[in-house]
Amino acid sequence: MAAGPIGFVVGALGGAFLADQSRQANSAELALSRAGQEHEQLRQALNDKTDEAEQLEELAAERMTFHVLFASGADTLSDVDMQRLKMLVDHLQANPELVVNLDGHADPRGTDEYNNVLSQERAKAVKQALVDLGIPEERISHQGHGNRFSNAAKGDEEAYQQERRVDITIDHQAPAYSGI
Repeated sequence: MAAGPIGFVVGALGGAFLADQSRQANSAELALSRAGQEHEQLRQALNDKTDEAEQLEELAAERMTFHVLFASGADTLSDVDMQRLKMLVDHLQANPELVVNLDGHADPRGTDEYNNVLSQERAKAVKQALVDLGIPEERISHQGHGNRFSNAAKGDEEAYQQERRVDITIDHQAPAYSGI
């Protein structure tokens, strides 16, 4: 008779224990399944961000622009600008598919004729420096725009400084025309 209630209690406790273990196992399986799903979502998000970063890198590699600034009325390069051009040349020599476009500019002071010639001479000075540093002339185009694209307000010396420049744009070489 005593074995009946003890057996009942032991059976009930054992059943409760097994039921609890089963719930914990199910709970662990569910947590593991969720973790797996979250892992997959994070992996996909990482892949998406990696693809996006690669696209941005390609875009940046396709076209880069920077400026060389000049003193008023001058078309000579500073030592600092020559150092920058040397770094550019290293990049161009490592990437022979890249070409350079030089756009010379002038501030709005002076005559149109003077500014057109000055901007052209600035672009030529940068081109000659690149050639002297080892870049073939065929990879470099240049043009002067005078003050045609000037946005400087009259008398704004700081804005004028930014107008006296050559824009250097690095781009992928256009494929040769195949005649097809």
